[in-house]
Amino acid sequence: MEEWPEWVLKGLHERFDDLSLTVEQQEHIAPLIQKSSKLLKDLKNQVDGTAHGILLEWEDAVQYLHSAEKEWFYLKGVKDGMGMIREMNLYLKNNQLEF
Repeated sequence: MEEWPEWVLKGLHERFDDLSLTVEQQEHIAPLIQKSSKLLKDLKNQVDGTAHGILLEWEDAVQYLHSAEKEWFYLKGVKDGMGMIREMNLYLKNNQLEF
């Protein structure tokens, strides 16, 4: 990502965090989260010692990966949206049109 001022990145990260909490409450997402949590809990209850430790590490790694992917998509969407606005403004200016 290009170098953006710290205050812009902070604002984008805060918005991303807000959206992450909101998505968990969405009607079609919440049941998926609940099912996933139940399956993981059941799995943890079925494994023993060493496997349990590996499972916990795997869970942390998957959560970190998922978070990094969501953040990348969000920031990519912001950048793409800004690029589209820039191109639309250039088109309007070149064709002496107003929005």
